[in-house]
Amino acid sequence: MVEFILRVPLALFAVFISWYLPGALWMRKLQLRSAGEHVVLSSVLGFVLWGLQGYMFGYLGLRQLTYLYVLGTFLFSYPHIMEEVQRWKSVVLGIMRADRLLLILCGVGLVGQLLAVLPSGLKYADGIRFYQLNAFDGVMHLSYIQEISKRFPPQEPGAAGLPLINYHYWSNLVLGEMVRIWHLPPTMLYFQLLPLFIGPLIIASIMIIMELWGGGVRAKRWAAFFWFFGGNAVYLFVLFFHRRLDFTTAAIDNGMLQFLNMPAAPAKMIFLASLIPLWRWFRTKRLSLGLLAAVLMSSLTGFKVYFGLFAALGLVFLTIFLFRI
Repeated sequence: MVEFILRVPLALFAVFISWYLPGALWMRKLQLRSAGEHVVLSSVLGFVLWGLQGYMFGYLGLRQLTYLYVLGTFLFSYPHIMEEVQRWKSVVLGIMRADRLLLILCGVGLVGQLLAVLPSGLKYADGIRFYQLNAFDGVMHLSYIQEISKRFPPQEPGAAGLPLINYHYWSNLVLGEMVRIWHLPPTMLYFQLLPLFIGPLIIASIMIIMELWGGGVRAKRWAAFFWFFGGNAVYLFVLFFHRRLDFTTAAIDNGMLQFLNMPAAPAKMIFLASLIPLWRWFRTKRLSLGLLAAVLMSSLTGFKVYFGLFAALGLVFLTIFLFRI
């Protein structure tokens, strides 16, 4: 546990340098007035760019260029560090002034989500424990992360000579690159860091979307409630229609258990965040906002193909709607 605590500052520094700053570097060009939108989109865009550079440099056989990517980003961002700090302060002050009931709903929901995953991968007196599905899917993803950190293109850890080409390994790619560059433990990244990064960004994206769509405090409360607890109400429909009590709900539909389906969690984050520039583009027709939404949505297939398909289908209907107008 002491070793874990000592690694936390390095992990936070690595996230700030590798994920946040690259996104902020590009987001400054858009000059968004909202500090919340800037922080959320910088974090999500940087997360996507980190996976993209790992994918490109990996297949080009130039993985050492990632060090140049990190150094270059830091040097270009250094003159603007205090601007980013001020934006973060503004976001924190905004959270402190937010509706209390909304904060309670989000706090309880986030704690509930994290309890399903945070205790796994930690070292206890009797060894390292993995709970529930984390002992199966979680261990499999850890093996993918280790494999990607050591070689690219990666191979299936359990099948020698078989390339790792499944449709949702980009979450492992992002973490594998962090292991390779920053030498952080895969268990810490997968079970603690990634959920703590994704959870708040998802709910922040939802709150921003509600505000952009004209929703007030009540709309935000209901959005938070349904996001965290709506999927868990499925048992009521099963009880009503089938007269049996069954709490089995797919993780992709269950907000409280979203981190038991880790490839879906970053895809949800990216998809929801992409709606922010998409809506801004719809209202202003700024090309840069449309391109940002396209970049975020185009990465979804690598994280979870279902969300990529949802985004593509939505864009098709949006295009039909625009041409109809």
